[in-house]
Amino acid sequence: MKIFIVTYPFVKNLKELINEYKPNYLIAVDSAVSFVYGENIPIDLAVGDFDTLKDKGILKTLNTIELNVMKDETDTEYAILEALKLKPDEIYLIGGIGGARIEHTYANLNYVKRYKKIKLITDESVISSYGIGTYEFNSNGYFSVFANTDSVISLKDFLYELDCYKLDQLSTIGISNEVKEKPAKLIVHAGEVLVIETKKDK
Repeated sequence: MKIFIVTYPFVKNLKELINEYKPNYLIAVDSAVSFVYGENIPIDLAVGDFDTLKDKGILKTLNTIELNVMKDETDTEYAILEALKLKPDEIYLIGGIGGARIEHTYANLNYVKRYKKIKLITDESVISSYGIGTYEFNSNGYFSVFANTDSVISLKDFLYELDCYKLDQLSTIGISNEVKEKPAKLIVHAGEVLVIETKKDK
C-alpha cells in the first residue's frame, strides 16, 4: 500500500506524481485540502486544525479528523501517525519544503529521519533515509548525503568517491555529488544517512 500525504508548501506537479507513484490512499493536511480539491483529485482523509483553510465548507464532503490548535504534534506529523495505522508499505510526504515557516521545513526533514517508511518529494528533490546496507542510484542530478547519526559510508561510481569514510552529523562533504556510472552505490557500513536527490536546472 502506498500513501500520499500532501502538505504545504505544495508541489506544482501533483497529478504527475500520482500517475508515477500510483498511491492507494491520499491524506490532505490542513490547507492542502483546498489545493488537492482544486486539482480534482480525490481525498481519502483530511487532517488538521484547519486554521489556514479558507473554505471550510469543503470538509463537509470529506472524511475528516479535525485537530485542536493546541497540540503536541504538527498537523503533518498527526497525518503521518494516521497513515502508519494503515500499515502501508510506503509513505510519500508530498511538499513541505520552503515557504516562510522554516521551522516546518526542519520538522518535515526530521520526519523523514524518524519515520523510516517516508520519502519526501518536492518538485525538485526526493529525500530519503537509509540505514546499514547497500543501495543503488541512477540519479541524473545532484546527489547529497548527510549523517542522521554518526556513520561510516562508501560511495562507488560517483564523481566523488569515498571509502569507509567516517561521516559525522555536522559534515557537508557529501553535498552536490553526481552519479558517474550507473548504477552508483551508496554503502552504509554503520549509522544512518539522509540522501537528497535533486534535479539539475535545465
